[in-house]
Amino acid sequence: MGLDWIPGARALPGEESKFDELLSQIKVSSGAELDRLNDQLDLISSYKFDVLSIPVVGKDIAADEYMKQIYQEGSFDEPFEAWLLDKRGAFVLDLAEPCDGLPKFSNAGLYEDVDITSFRANLLKDCVAIIGRELLDKAFEMMTAAELCLYGEALEKKALAFANAEGIDVAKIDWAAENKQKPLEQLDIVLCASRYCRFWGTHGYYMHAWF
Repeated sequence: MGLDWIPGARALPGEESKFDELLSQIKVSSGAELDRLNDQLDLISSYKFDVLSIPVVGKDIAADEYMKQIYQEGSFDEPFEAWLLDKRGAFVLDLAEPCDGLPKFSNAGLYEDVDITSFRANLLKDCVAIIGRELLDKAFEMMTAAELCLYGEALEKKALAFANAEGIDVAKIDWAAENKQKPLEQLDIVLCASRYCRFWGTHGYYMHAWF
């Protein structure tokens, strides 16, 4: 399966201290105790879609129009109004506005719970020449928001140092181009990972390392 990063949650206003306390316990717990702690964390958390610009069914016209198109192109037994009512409150991920929290390197949709917010961190295994073994090992650990910000900064520093040593001007690279040759592809992965980590970290979210 490899390694995927998945944004966790952030504290509700006023619950930051309790959130941090629970998260520190979660990092060293397992089994029934881990389940209990996660249940407590859920009560004081908000989740990843709260900071993304994603239309919601029943709230945003764009979302309702998109669902209407899905209905018209599909085959459903129930009337549209009833069908749409059942989808009310759902985020339409296909209409999400691009941002650093929605990476191009992702296994979105290939596994359960791995959506467009996930980063295919397994690709960092091919970037050891840039990031080093220590940062690669860190990628397999659950990180708090603060740790995530620091990790993102460390990735960027490694990427820029490598680019400078190789005589690569990162400002002049067409990062949208496909089939980039080594080491540009690896630099792209590391820089994308850096932006991704800082996006979620600065918004207060911790990160799951799923492998």
